[in-house]
Amino acid sequence: MKQFMINAGFSEKEARLYISLLEIGEATVDECAKVSGVRRTTAYQLMKKLVEKGFVAEIIGKPLRYSCLPPKEAFSTFLSNKIGETKLRYEEDIKKMNEELHSISNSNKFIKQAEEFYQKYSTTSINDSELVVLRGPAAAENINRHLYLKLRECARVISKFPIQFSLSSNEIERRIEYIKKERAAGVPEEPPVLILFESDMLKNKEFAMVLKFKIFDNHKIRHLPSLPVKIIIYDDYACIVDIKHNKKPENWTRLLIQNKEFVKYQIIAFDALWEKATPIQLEDIEKILEET
Repeated sequence: MKQFMINAGFSEKEARLYISLLEIGEATVDECAKVSGVRRTTAYQLMKKLVEKGFVAEIIGKPLRYSCLPPKEAFSTFLSNKIGETKLRYEEDIKKMNEELHSISNSNKFIKQAEEFYQKYSTTSINDSELVVLRGPAAAENINRHLYLKLRECARVISKFPIQFSLSSNEIERRIEYIKKERAAGVPEEPPVLILFESDMLKNKEFAMVLKFKIFDNHKIRHLPSLPVKIIIYDDYACIVDIKHNKKPENWTRLLIQNKEFVKYQIIAFDALWEKATPIQLEDIEKILEET
């Protein structure tokens, strides 16, 4: 496991610290440092890096504790980005590129091992913790994918500025074609997503393109002039709330809340806003895209 992480771009100490946390399940930095043999001061710096990369989440409490996010989602995102970077970096050196890609392509065995550790030790930490801090875009993306796979009925989303994602028009059209093929082949639709966004966001062409894709993907969309908070609500069991965002994505902070009583009140508030909001259809999006 350690050698794979080193080959994929992690430092040797970073790999030791991450694997130690996987084995422990939930721990303070001091505890991880002791098990991994990494100096305490270095361990604090490396744990911060693992949080920023989307592999580890902070468990709120005194002292602050840490737990690994689902390895399958975390490494899938990381390796996908790594492959893209590798192709660019070694465009003129095919041999070196192939060597690094070969190392990355052998990730299945490692991810299987990491998942076994995670299932044995770590899932109770994330799934049972009422408050988990997610720092940087990767952590939120990974836990969002993990929660969405558990979705039974629907997700509710409130979106506000600043826009934190971007897809090229070619990528969106490619995804739309893929959805069309799935529908034609009789692939069951996934649970619906209700998206509520601020009206001024329609002036952003990239956002309008994403909405076009979302409509094809069984999402219901409405807008209001202003909204109170950025939030994603997953059925009745969890929500992710934005609590800090600025120009640097690595500084974005979100809070994963897994308290059913709290989530229930967020659903009530969302549904009240949804009833007041203006629906938007595919033809409305097409018209907006023609005008921008």
